[in-house]
Amino acid sequence: MSNTVPGTADAALSAAAGATLAKTQKRSLLHRRIIALLLALGTLFLLTPVWQAGMASANFFRVQFLLNEWDKNSDNLTPERYAQAEHLMAVTLSKDPHHPHYLLSMAKVLEWGWYKGLRPASEMAVVERYYQQAIQLRPQWPNAYADYAWYLSIVQFRVTEAFEQLALAQRYGPYMPQVLQRTLAVVYSQWPHLNASQKALAYQVLARSIDASPRLYNPVLQLVKQYQMQRLGCIYLQARQTTDKPYSALAQQRLQRDFCQNRQLR
Repeated sequence: MSNTVPGTADAALSAAAGATLAKTQKRSLLHRRIIALLLALGTLFLLTPVWQAGMASANFFRVQFLLNEWDKNSDNLTPERYAQAEHLMAVTLSKDPHHPHYLLSMAKVLEWGWYKGLRPASEMAVVERYYQQAIQLRPQWPNAYADYAWYLSIVQFRVTEAFEQLALAQRYGPYMPQVLQRTLAVVYSQWPHLNASQKALAYQVLARSIDASPRLYNPVLQLVKQYQMQRLGCIYLQARQTTDKPYSALAQQRLQRDFCQNRQLR
């Protein structure tokens, strides 16, 4: 006859089962926490490039705002703002060194630094590399060719090469605002040194813009007035008009008001 008290064995088994269940639950909880941690780390790893790209994009748009402000009024460019823009673009390019928009923006920031005397000409060779890299990455981008042409002409005085880049800009985007503006800026700034075919580029811009939207026309007119080219523009635009192909009422108004100072059209 057993000396075991009835029910003691069942209690022992129950306690053992409970301890085993508790251990199993702890292991399961630990495993879940490990899995959750690994998932969190994996998500963080995957999101890091996204976060870096987002920061680079934010920096880029901040610099675009500054560039637009300087285009409107160069007095807005202070040494502090130039240093800020250069730093933002340097950080941006460190995150994404092969983005053509970032490369082009850095080139334009450095050009502004040169223009305001904040960057010596001896340190401008890097700008050309930025342009060339941007064009290599995006070979049909008319704005890059137009901006590169401006750099070659105004900063480097390499006029022949500048017109080669303008030809590419005209090929890929003849009605792009940046192409129209840069073409006029290059041609008018070098006017006394150009031949007839080079000067013809400016007249082509006038022909494209005389009947265009204000977004295209107004910046062109601003450059015409800046370089005091209204009279030559009047002569060309009047000669271009024919009885078979008259200008629209809008183009007629612009021609008289902005170029010919309301002289009678032939």
